[in-house]
Amino acid sequence: WYKPCDLYTVFREKLFESQANFLDLEHSNLKNVGDFAGFLKLNGEPSADQVAHHLLYLTKKRSPVSDQIYEYLEKYPPDSSLLIDLQSQPCLYVSTESGEARFFHPNEVFWETHPFGKFRFRLGKGFGRFQGFLNNLGVKSKPDPNDAIHVLCEISEKYGSGNLLIDDEIQNIIHSCWNFLASALINEEVSPDVLLEGL
Repeated sequence: WYKPCDLYTVFREKLFESQANFLDLEHSNLKNVGDFAGFLKLNGEPSADQVAHHLLYLTKKRSPVSDQIYEYLEKYPPDSSLLIDLQSQPCLYVSTESGEARFFHPNEVFWETHPFGKFRFRLGKGFGRFQGFLNNLGVKSKPDPNDAIHVLCEISEKYGSGNLLIDDEIQNIIHSCWNFLASALINEEVSPDVLLEGL
């Protein structure tokens, strides 16, 4: 049993269902007793922090994330400490061109094109609805030399440690990374010391 003030109506349940207790009534039934629910002072709207915590929960469970969650966090940004937590997690649920749904870290996606193939993702126009929130997570417009270094390190860890065969697709990504870094060196966007240290 719960006090009414400790319960939420189910209208916004999908936004934070792992973070609260909800009145055990179907939507249709709850509409019929809406006035009574108001009289009991049941909670209706979640806080931004509750929604952010639920996003972290879904991320760790690798469960699908509704766009409604990102829409809510775009409108109501969570506490800065929670943004930091989200920045370190693959909290962006994205359907790739192949139709596969994947989770990406905020530093694995860009608004513009990139040369990193399947190791990174370009956000489509639909994500513009959440641009403020995604920018707060650290999503960048385009890659920089550090991104190319990180992709090369990821490929090395995945294929080198297991002595796996590198196919043409991966070879092309490796060449693209090196071309990206060569251009960055010429344009003095990265120093040789930083490049050697990163690799």
